[in-house]
Amino acid sequence: MRKRRRSYNTTSALFTKDKAPIMSTRKRTALSASSQPKKTRQSAEKSKRWNRVKKLLENKTPKELIDAIDGLYRLSVENAEYVDALFLPTDDGALLEEHLQRIRATFPDGYEFWKKPIPKLGEMKKYIRNYLKGTNDRLGALELTVTFYERAIGLQSEMGGHAPYEAPLLNGLDDLVEFFNVDNSAHFERYRERLLKIGDLAANCGYPFASGVWLAIQDIFAEFGWQVDRLFNAKEWRSYWSEPKKI
Repeated sequence: MRKRRRSYNTTSALFTKDKAPIMSTRKRTALSASSQPKKTRQSAEKSKRWNRVKKLLENKTPKELIDAIDGLYRLSVENAEYVDALFLPTDDGALLEEHLQRIRATFPDGYEFWKKPIPKLGEMKKYIRNYLKGTNDRLGALELTVTFYERAIGLQSEMGGHAPYEAPLLNGLDDLVEFFNVDNSAHFERYRERLLKIGDLAANCGYPFASGVWLAIQDIFAEFGWQVDRLFNAKEWRSYWSEPKKI
């Protein structure tokens, strides 16, 4: 199984020179030396504050704790989603279905992107992370992640490519690959056809976005002993998957 994380975002490497001058080694070293201590101090201060808060919480009554959680719950949608995922029962699948419905509603079939605002990817990513943190349901989070990529790349395909979507989608592909990095062949068999279809959707988005998606899918197949290649038919001017073969 794959041990080290990799990036499927090839766009930044290709266009670094166009976006900004490459920083010298000396400048990068100086920048790192000046910024790292500040981040370390902030992290240490945050830990100290939290330790003080924990000691205070240990002396609170159950009602006072519930009131504190209630305040956090009402403070933001993200807090509410996390608490819902942490405490609401999930054995009947209702919470997972609720999350799936929200992703589908965010990226509905026939989304008229020329009339409506383009959905924000960050909100859906947080939504999935909160579900996983609250429930520790990896299979449910995998279903949410696959559905997210089906819908988001499907919309990207309909738009013929949307630049603000490229980096967030490509940078998140490693998380998708990591979900399969548990040596569970049942998970792979369940999703293999859907993964190939995600690759088909990416084909309309252009290079290098499509190549990043294909590489992630090929890595997932390779982890389970399968080789699948993206081929190109010059006569019909289209790309397609080869038949998967055992390595």
